Amino acid sequence: MYSMLLWSAGCLLMVTTVIEPFIDVIGSAAVLAICAISTVLQALGYGLLNPIQNVFVADQFTKQQAAEQTTSFSVFYFFLNFGTLFGEFLGPLLRQSTTFMVTFVVTTGILVVSTVVFFLGRPLYRCKPVISNPDSDKTLLQRVKRDVVDIKHILKIFIPLPLFYALFYQQNSTWVFQAQDMNREIGPIGRIPRMNIPPDMMPSLEDVSCLVLILLFDKLMYPAFARCGRPLKPLAKMGIGFVMVLLSFVMAGLVSVYMNAHPDGSVSVAWQVPQIVLMGAAEIMVVIPSFEFAYSQSPPRSRGTVNAIYQWAAAAGNLVIIGISVIPVDNAAIIFFMYAGMMLAVLIAFLVLAGFYVYVSFPEEDTEPGAEPPKPHEAAFAEVPN
Repeated sequence: MYSMLLWSAGCLLMVTTVIEPFIDVIGSAAVLAICAISTVLQALGYGLLNPIQNVFVADQFTKQQAAEQTTSFSVFYFFLNFGTLFGEFLGPLLRQSTTFMVTFVVTTGILVVSTVVFFLGRPLYRCKPVISNPDSDKTLLQRVKRDVVDIKHILKIFIPLPLFYALFYQQNSTWVFQAQDMNREIGPIGRIPRMNIPPDMMPSLEDVSCLVLILLFDKLMYPAFARCGRPLKPLAKMGIGFVMVLLSFVMAGLVSVYMNAHPDGSVSVAWQVPQIVLMGAAEIMVVIPSFEFAYSQSPPRSRGTVNAIYQWAAAAGNLVIIGISVIPVDNAAIIFFMYAGMMLAVLIAFLVLAGFYVYVSFPEEDTEPGAEPPKPHEAAFAEVPN
């Protein structure tokens, strides 16, 4: 709740920086100061909210509602992508048809309304009690060491995530550059007139594919595996997702090779659709199961911390991109195949880590932090024999 208030306050402050009469009164220096404060408040609000969103959603279910809890991660991510897609279209549409002030007011108003709605629903939420700290007499370093021991079995599974996100972010950079050099005219199709698709709109197709595939996977594919006696565990799903990322970049490389063999701007942007849809499927197979994995495999007191570390791993993907960008390669096909090769190496490492991983279980409420750690009860990719 407090994180949403901080985020809303930051956005409301930012709105004041586009009100021209107010700008004329306070001057440009004050506007810059307000922008800086607004940015800090938004970063704090969203930074505090992001690691606990899916944890809070999953906390609404009991141990007896394990199936519903698993589905909740997909539902949460569905609406997260829906909001992203809605924002990608709403912001530019408002900016083109109105003013920056109207754009800021409308988008900030949506956030404020959502904060109020969330607040009004508080009596309906299942809030777990705050667990008292049995280590209050210990130093900060001792408590940190205790927490690391609790979650070190999870952290090693997070090792491949920075490269996954480095490749995932390419759809907003190198893939957009690829689309820019393609023929983006589509149509006419039936009553749909001929139109030119902006290259930076192609990533929106990935969001659309996510919305569709989340439903298909959750309602059709996963139940089909379960009926065959081979239910997919989170790590198995993540492994499949990494394979999909690898294949999507092989496709991107092949498309670039095809483009190099034809005149500039003659290859249709429709050739990008398979790699984009495959990346959408990979996102579902990696991100949603990683939420489920992090929640189920960490002690209740450490779930927020684990999700914060997950966000750090995702952010580290940008550092990987910076490191790779210094490589002097101008051929897009070579770059895409290089990314695919790196993903193959990471996939092999992940399969080794996941193959030796054993799942653990924790009591629903971590009421005994000093107790012995739980014993593993099932392997990552295989069922435990009866």
